[in-house]
Amino acid sequence: MGDINVFEQIRGRLSVVDVLGSYLNIKSNGRNYKAVCPFHNEKSASLMISPDKDIWHCFGCGAGGNIFTFVELYDHVDTKTALGLLAKKAGVSLQTSKPKTQEQIIVEKEQTDTLTLGYKYLEWSANLFHQVLLKILEDHHHPVTKYCQERGLTKATILKFQLGYAPKDNFILSLAIKHKLNTDILVQVGIINKLEEKNTLKDKFTDRLMVPINDKSGRVVGFTARVLPYDKNPNRPKYLNSSQSQWFNKSELWYGWYEHSMSIRQKKKVIIVEGNMDVIVANQYGLDYTLASQGTSFTVEQLQILKRLTSNILLAFDNDTAGIISGQKFYRQATAMGFEIQKLVIDKQYKDLDEMLSSGLAGENTEVPAIKTVPFLEYMFNQKQLDLQSSDTVVQRQAILDFLYLLKVADSITQEQYLTKLSEATSISKATLHQELDKQVGENIDYLATNKEPTRPSVTNQQIVLMNWQTLLALEKTNSSQYENIFELIKNLSPELVKYESVQDYIAQNNNELDMISDNLVNEKVDTKSIIQVLMSIIDQNINQLINEQRLSKIYLELKAEEIVLTRK
Repeated sequence: MGDINVFEQIRGRLSVVDVLGSYLNIKSNGRNYKAVCPFHNEKSASLMISPDKDIWHCFGCGAGGNIFTFVELYDHVDTKTALGLLAKKAGVSLQTSKPKTQEQIIVEKEQTDTLTLGYKYLEWSANLFHQVLLKILEDHHHPVTKYCQERGLTKATILKFQLGYAPKDNFILSLAIKHKLNTDILVQVGIINKLEEKNTLKDKFTDRLMVPINDKSGRVVGFTARVLPYDKNPNRPKYLNSSQSQWFNKSELWYGWYEHSMSIRQKKKVIIVEGNMDVIVANQYGLDYTLASQGTSFTVEQLQILKRLTSNILLAFDNDTAGIISGQKFYRQATAMGFEIQKLVIDKQYKDLDEMLSSGLAGENTEVPAIKTVPFLEYMFNQKQLDLQSSDTVVQRQAILDFLYLLKVADSITQEQYLTKLSEATSISKATLHQELDKQVGENIDYLATNKEPTRPSVTNQQIVLMNWQTLLALEKTNSSQYENIFELIKNLSPELVKYESVQDYIAQNNNELDMISDNLVNEKVDTKSIIQVLMSIIDQNINQLINEQRLSKIYLELKAEEIVLTRK
């Protein structure tokens, strides 16, 4: 079976509505469907899905294509991987068109064997830790038992989350040697440490409460290990986590996802907390839609994964200064990606959600507590009230700037609402506050703790080029040959266009998508001249990087000579 037939088989079994609907919240829009685009920052739905043409297109950023291109973009994978994912979903078997060499087969088998064995060792370790804790719990006077009782952990909770205890004295290492396990792989998965200077092995986790971390399919991929209260050694960190590996990628993990994803999807909301124990205790009190990352730093990947379930977040970070700062950073990151953020109010006498729930506020364990939530901006406005009304001008000014920094990522209506409140609280005119808000640099959002540019930023020049190019051709496919010069230049500014040899080649391969754009422009007054001017402006801005190539330099000069003719239309 050739690849083309495989593609056709998959498209025959999976509609574009089914596939995008499994990732996004889509709504009917006449014969088509629409959704909020996940590839740029927007509030209103500009991504259109056409079941008739079996394609999708975003009128905000210009992204579009079929089910394969969507999975490639959304899951950050290549075409081959997207094909595999959709084939599995469609129940279509894939056959390799080119036979692999013996060397390739051996290497792939070794890699697969290592990965599979690593998962087995992680599960094996989790089971051992769990069985040790269950045995300890039989002794009501054991300090570990007392700790579990003090935390209010029930037997059912310990079983559900497979909590465990890591004993002292190289418990795992001794058993691994006894059973002749591969210690190199145990080192790779982070269960055993190798001390290079002494060339010796030792258990990574000792005398700690063990919390296994599962991936979305339920496999154990790592651990969070908590030191116990009786351990007063200052050199032992309170929490010890698995190291980054091919099994444990914390930038894509949510603790509680495997147990809670279905409930989050059903309830259409999620509580985000700081620690794994917060998730466990929240679940015990009926809040089975709670997640935690591995720390308070969040990545684009984590938030994109979360958006598959819901866009409604109840933020429940700790009540300390670090929790408040992290909450503000999270608000800017998530709001910029289209999430709606509420603050789950934790009473001031409690340091975190765990403590508030365990205080008895929730009543019996079987009852779901009555939690209070407010819009995050409302919460922060109330938090800053004293500083906003301070007679100390320096303090007041800083409070205003801090709040405007948060307000910058909100929609225009919310901005107007809070600028009014801010003006009333500070006696500073809305006009002045507006000016100061406009000075805030909207692009400098701390997208994540990764210190890298977001993988899906707000609309860029590349997207503007593609969006205007598509609109231009959708309007004037019959006159497309006159845009060959423009095409040759913008190919170098928008990577999506590089694979096309000519304008006609582009039209041939994107005809359905251009038809879809054209259909949606029926009632729009679109000025071809203005589109060309936008494209020319971007070409002019980037001409220094293009003019180094003699052929492109010549095309640019020819295009400038034709520009008056082109824009006269």
